[in-house]
Amino acid sequence: MRGSRFQLLGCAVLCALFVAACGDNEVETPTSPTVVAPPVTPVPTPTPTPPPPPPEPAALEAFTLSSTSVEGQAEPTGTVRLTAAAPSGGAVVRLESKDTDIVKVPATVTVPEGATSASFAIDTATVPTTVVVELTASYLTVSRSVGLTVRAPALEARFSVSSASEGSGACAITNGNGSVDCTLDATNSSGFIAQYLWTFKVGSNESTFVATTPTFVPPTTCSQLSGGGGGATVSFQLSLVVEDRAGNRGSPTSASINLHTNGRCGY
Repeated sequence: MRGSRFQLLGCAVLCALFVAACGDNEVETPTSPTVVAPPVTPVPTPTPTPPPPPPEPAALEAFTLSSTSVEGQAEPTGTVRLTAAAPSGGAVVRLESKDTDIVKVPATVTVPEGATSASFAIDTATVPTTVVVELTASYLTVSRSVGLTVRAPALEARFSVSSASEGSGACAITNGNGSVDCTLDATNSSGFIAQYLWTFKVGSNESTFVATTPTFVPPTTCSQLSGGGGGATVSFQLSLVVEDRAGNRGSPTSASINLHTNGRCGY
């Protein structure tokens, strides 16, 4: 028994010594250094460039005339202008006249593809008095209007004088009452004439006759032809003014006419 206890005791001592030795000689595992990664800078996501907006569609910007006041039979020019170039196939602009008896325009005018304007001819009729006609151009939802004034032809007096006895440019007193064989012809006058105002001036004696036809034989008397001095031939001043129905008058036209007295009316 004593031997066994000694053996156990020895084993215990050896174990204790072994544990102490192992504890003193324990090998430490080396620690790896901590590696710090540099900060990562985020790459910005590029913002996509938006596509350009589509161009505004062409619209009717203006409607103009080469002249806004013309005499009848004139042919002014109309022009339409767009805000942008006409699209593929061109831009068809509608045209309208409020009075086609006086002013005529084509039904449409086309602005060519890529262009911004187009022009067209306008027909006007002869009118007796001044008239204003409204013209309109329309494209898509836009319309533009302009007024065209059409005037009556200018009043202009022109005349000639003739007689059966004296021929062209002269006439004669044919009786003791002072009748003359002067034929006054104003057919070459222009304008819408309602009245022809003829004025005879013999010396200081002046008489006016009103006619409604271009050809006229004045009903003179001796009192109207006196004052021209004496002699077989006297000169008198003949003037013509033409007037339209509105009372507008043209400028007077005058000529000196020889009057053969034939010994009458105190000559």
